[in-house]
Amino acid sequence: MAAPKSQQEIEQAISHIDHTLTTVCEIRSSLRQFVKTVETNPQQPSYIHQFSDGLNKVKRELNRLTGETDSLKGVLEYAHVLAQQNNFDWPAIKEVMENEQGAVPAASSSDKKSEREIGHQIKSKVDDMLSELSSVVLPKQPSAPAAADTMFITNVLDQWLASDKLKAIHIQHNFPEPEHAILHGSTCSLEKSYWQESGYKVLRKMHMVASRALDDLTRLAAREALVSVLDWLASYHRLYQTPCARCHKILQFDSPQFKHLPPVVRTWDQTIGTAYHLKCFQE
Repeated sequence: MAAPKSQQEIEQAISHIDHTLTTVCEIRSSLRQFVKTVETNPQQPSYIHQFSDGLNKVKRELNRLTGETDSLKGVLEYAHVLAQQNNFDWPAIKEVMENEQGAVPAASSSDKKSEREIGHQIKSKVDDMLSELSSVVLPKQPSAPAAADTMFITNVLDQWLASDKLKAIHIQHNFPEPEHAILHGSTCSLEKSYWQESGYKVLRKMHMVASRALDDLTRLAAREALVSVLDWLASYHRLYQTPCARCHKILQFDSPQFKHLPPVVRTWDQTIGTAYHLKCFQE
């Protein structure tokens, strides 16, 4: 039998559900816009930029939805138990609903017509703005990278490893191939094992957070983005020693699938590296 929840816990759960439903609506809207982009003429100058922006937006929102739905498992299980018990005062609920419906004034036909006209005007303006944006062509990058940029990643990484803030942390890295120039800048690769799914549940949970964090951090300027990503990754070095900044505990029950986990979230917006449990972070 599920332990009874307080009124405040139930209100927080309803708020989380409403927030998740809002995220679902945002994903549907982004998907519709992305489908329109895909169906446009690929020969347009701005097609590649619109396609990339639309795809990244859908990915970010899906990653956010994954984290939100995972935290709702306990709430939905509790709601399922209550529904099976069916200990509700249905006449009182019906009376409250009827009173609420009676308190809402019916909209007149003129109001509805006005709302439709305003909606059409807004849609028309948005379509015009999208049309103007689609005609914008970004300046073309130079065909060959400058000599100073061919070792950009290696140079920034070496400077970061030599910084004072990493004296207490031992970090190793290995590039199977040295950094080399490409058409726009330079590139390097990591070992394949870095991209394989981990057998540890805590690392799989961290992957959900990493997808959202890296999407946000890589929007910064190149050097700032790389340093911020490195700082963010290094903040996990005391994963099982750093308590949550909200509940001040190390372990917290996450879900029946993941059981008890340490704070798997490290902030990346205003301050990099503050530790939170996923549930505490979302609250």
